[in-house]
Amino acid sequence: MANPEQELARIAGVLHADGVPGQVARAVELSSAARMRNLEEKHSSEWRLTRGTRQDIAFVRQAKSGGWRSELSAPLVRTIEQAWGATMKNLGYELLVDEMAISGKAED
Repeated sequence: MANPEQELARIAGVLHADGVPGQVARAVELSSAARMRNLEEKHSSEWRLTRGTRQDIAFVRQAKSGGWRSELSAPLVRTIEQAWGATMKNLGYELLVDEMAISGKAED
């Protein structure tokens, strides 16, 4: 995202949650990918939702749009899209299954 502060301020305005000046900047700072990775590295073994997971695989990866394409296998993407495709489309995500239909590629 090119300007996270601007986008968060826009969302806060839509939600009528305009805050004190500086709160948006602080929220963006505290939510940076680098900070989230650092917190994950230090505390994931303590958090209930991540305690029993593999600690050698980071939850926060590159934090880049489309990064899943190189991280997730085709069968896993298919499973996710079958379960959540309708919701993903409602939220504006393009599904890989749609891209394959447009390009004429069929996946096994």
